[in-house]
Amino acid sequence: MSFINLYFVTIPGKRTIVTLPEDFQLIDMLKEIQIKINDKAIENCIFVCKGRRLLLDDPVAFQAQKRKLINNGDVIFVGNKITNGYWNQTIINENKVKFYKYVIPFQLSYSSI
Repeated sequence: MSFINLYFVTIPGKRTIVTLPEDFQLIDMLKEIQIKINDKAIENCIFVCKGRRLLLDDPVAFQAQKRKLINNGDVIFVGNKITNGYWNQTIINENKVKFYKYVIPFQLSYSSI
């Protein structure tokens, strides 16, 4: 049985090497990542390989993607899902009231015609 090495890079830049059998399944990859990265909320993560987001919801679709995208020595980026549809959400607790501060990564400008 042959194995492949995959490099998982998290947002802070931590690089983790995971060795999996060549015929690994989605659940095998997720278990190894959960052990190595020590993240219990792996379902809140996204994985990007060669500029494409890996499909983690459907194991059959993942297998098709795996054959096309994932090879020995590839780098897979691990990020967190953006929740609630907002780009950046910071919760500030003041006097037991939650205030939300939303940061938009760009600013729209309108010019008069």
